[in-house]
Amino acid sequence: MLDDFNRVVLSKDPLDEEDSDYINASYVDSILKPNAYIAAQGPNEYTISDFWRLIWEQQSFLIVMLTKVFDFIRVECCQYWPMEEHKPEMYGLIEVILLSEEHLADFVIRTMRIRKPGQLVKRKVKKTRLVPRNQYKEIEDKKPEMLDEDEQEQTVAKESIDRFRESKRSRLSVATRATQESLRSHSTNSVKNKSKKASFVTTTVYDEIEYEEEIEEDDVRIIYQLHYNSWSSHTCPFPNSILQFRRRVRIYQQEVNKDEGDRVGPTIVHCSNGCGRTGAYLCIDSNLQLAEEDGLY
Repeated sequence: MLDDFNRVVLSKDPLDEEDSDYINASYVDSILKPNAYIAAQGPNEYTISDFWRLIWEQQSFLIVMLTKVFDFIRVECCQYWPMEEHKPEMYGLIEVILLSEEHLADFVIRTMRIRKPGQLVKRKVKKTRLVPRNQYKEIEDKKPEMLDEDEQEQTVAKESIDRFRESKRSRLSVATRATQESLRSHSTNSVKNKSKKASFVTTTVYDEIEYEEEIEEDDVRIIYQLHYNSWSSHTCPFPNSILQFRRRVRIYQQEVNKDEGDRVGPTIVHCSNGCGRTGAYLCIDSNLQLAEEDGLY
């Protein structure tokens, strides 16, 4: 591996020995970005929990694995992820759940969920809510509804007229006739005036407002492992195959950057010992990034 100036230093475990901050992993720059990768040795049975500490502390969401677990009769790398889907396993203080596996011709894509029980994180989430707004809408209608006062006046007028009609008096006094004419005139004018009035209907309108709210929740992360299993030790990969794999890695990098933003740490790349295949892949990836930047690829 490289010298100590770019060595990844883990946080010390207070319950472990003094050198618990060590892991065989180093930061590697790409041509366009410093510390774009972490080149690491494949975990063995003693370093699996340290490897998951590395992923957690460096906030890495993407793992590129370039070796088989078994190459003929030799163990190249320990299986550091759960055997069964949706069955949580603890690696040190990190809980790992395998969510899915997608098997393709030359590589496998695994989606995993990790968390550190008891560790909370504050996040700003966007929410929406409906805020009522009163809006008075003027409605022009050929037959508008009567207002309450007009209805009461018309009802009183009709009742008065009916009482006078039922009266058995043969003659009506002048005052009674005047009252009857007044009531009839008032009733007629009320209907005429009512037709000229515009009624107002109250409708409730809701405005959707977007706002941010800070919440505290478990720090749960979704990470992706792209496992290229067609590159045996001391051999060369098929060019089309490794380029297709690299394109898929780039797609996942873009999706992770879009979802997590500034939170995304370096991409972890490992083979068996973290040198040969890891270094070859980093050279391919960084130079193709430069060619893409210059519009040559």
